[in-house]
Amino acid sequence: MNEESIKKKSNIIFIITIINSALILLLITFVVYVYFSHKNILEDMRVDIMLNEITLKSIDSPTVDLTVSTFQDIGDNFAVIIETVEPHLSGFKVIGRMLNESSVELMNVEFGISMGDEYQKFTIDSIRPGYAAKFEVYVPNLSVEDTDSAEIEYRSSNISYSEQ
Repeated sequence: MNEESIKKKSNIIFIITIINSALILLLITFVVYVYFSHKNILEDMRVDIMLNEITLKSIDSPTVDLTVSTFQDIGDNFAVIIETVEPHLSGFKVIGRMLNESSVELMNVEFGISMGDEYQKFTIDSIRPGYAAKFEVYVPNLSVEDTDSAEIEYRSSNISYSEQ
């Protein structure tokens, strides 16, 4: 072998070494990018899950039009009819009836109502299946602008049954 062919081979080896180094660096960059992209996606998913848990109430609770006096479905086998919304102290009193659309009698039925920035729980002692029980709930610190709609959610209850 002459000196010129050795020089060519050495240049080719040098170029291949540079290309290999560049490919390795590119591969490392890609792996780091994928790792952090997936990490961010997982963190975003965790945040979304936390936000979904926090806003689950508003997702599950349909908006009830307080100006309409017809039954409106709120899910979980319940419908509500609003009879009146009247000023009371620093807020408003909501008076209505809650219809139990299930086939069992429910005791200590707890609901929640959101109006404006306020949230208030209320309980109905008993609702027979297919019947509507009256309720009154006072929601404080409301202005007139907050009284057109509300979110009403079912929270919990006990089932009443008898043994024969």
